[in-house]
Amino acid sequence: MKFVNNIDEEEYKKFWESMPNNHFMQSYEWGIIQQKNRNQIPEYVGLKDESGNLQAAALLLKKKTPLNMCYYYSPRGFTMDFSNKELLKTFTEELKKYLEKENAIYLKLDPPIMYQEVDENAQIVKNGLNKYPGATRILRADGNIQRIKSDSDTEYIANNIKVGDVVERNLIDGDIVLLNRQPSLH
Repeated sequence: MKFVNNIDEEEYKKFWESMPNNHFMQSYEWGIIQQKNRNQIPEYVGLKDESGNLQAAALLLKKKTPLNMCYYYSPRGFTMDFSNKELLKTFTEELKKYLEKENAIYLKLDPPIMYQEVDENAQIVKNGLNKYPGATRILRADGNIQRIKSDSDTEYIANNIKVGDVVERNLIDGDIVLLNRQPSLH
C-alpha cells in the first residue's frame, strides 16, 4: 500500500461516490467551500493498493499557525471500509507519518461511528440490561428511540430489529475506540 497526498479531483470524487458511508463534509467540494469561507487549505490524501486503486481517502483541512506549524481537521473522518481493521491501521499509521512531516500539532477527527451492527440472532439485545454484553436502547432507522427497560421485552425487541437500526450496547473486546482529549488551558 502506498500513501498519496495529491489525489486529483476526478479520482477523489469517483472514490468518494463509490463508498456507501460517505458524507458531504468529506466531499471534494466541501474542501473548496472551506478554503473560500474559512481560509483552510484542503488536502486530499489516501492509500492506494498495488494496482493503484484508492482503498482509503480523507479530506484534510489545514490551518497554519505561527512558528511554521499547522493543525488539520478531517470532517467526518476517513472515507473507507471501517470493517477492514488492517486497512484502518495502515492508513492511520501512514497518515501519522505524513502529519509529522508537515509539522502538524494535531489532527481533529469526528467520524460517524455506528455503535453496533446487528448480529444474526440479535443476541446482544436478548441479553438485555443485566447480562454482558447487553444492549441499552435501539435507535430506529425512522428516528425513534426504543429503550430496553427490562429483560422481559428483549425477545420481542430483538425479533423486530430491521436494517438501519442501531443497537447501543456495551463495549466488547476488539471494538475500535477513538478518543479525543481537548488541550488544557492551565
